[in-house]
Amino acid sequence: MSDHTHDSSEVIESVTDPETLAERSDVAVEEETDSLPPSGLDHWRGKAGLVGVGVTSESGELLLWDGVHGWTLPYVEVAEGEDFAARAREAVETLTGVTPTIVGVERATRVTYQQADGDDSATVHQFVFRASPVDAETASEMAEGEDAAVKWVTELDEAAIRAEDPDDIEAEAADIRLFLD
Repeated sequence: MSDHTHDSSEVIESVTDPETLAERSDVAVEEETDSLPPSGLDHWRGKAGLVGVGVTSESGELLLWDGVHGWTLPYVEVAEGEDFAARAREAVETLTGVTPTIVGVERATRVTYQQADGDDSATVHQFVFRASPVDAETASEMAEGEDAAVKWVTELDEAAIRAEDPDDIEAEAADIRLFLD
């Protein structure tokens, strides 16, 4: 599959080379550097990065899932050679049974993780995609039952985000705000 260029109104079918997406004029890429212990750096080896997806309903509600950091956008890691857009769709489909249509890039970050006590590093990409809004019937099907791992929200509840690092909480909250504010 090849990468597709598009404007914000076109469907994103495939993103296999994150640099291609990061180099587009309509995508602002943030650069970050973070220091990690060797075990943390090892975690990112062989991975292209991380992708999240914001799915909204026609009434403006946002789909969240109860993941590692609490109630956040659906996120999934992307291995080297995997397709970021396909992984984003798979993450939502796994949680809800519905395959979203990816239509935009809300956040793009190139992160370089450096070993805290050495010269070793790993660079990954993190994207937050926007999905086209789902209709009310589909929205209700996506979050059925008391024990559902997903829910629809209209406002941010930072207390529902669980992370040890306050910077992680703020990053998760910032991604949610992309779709609620």
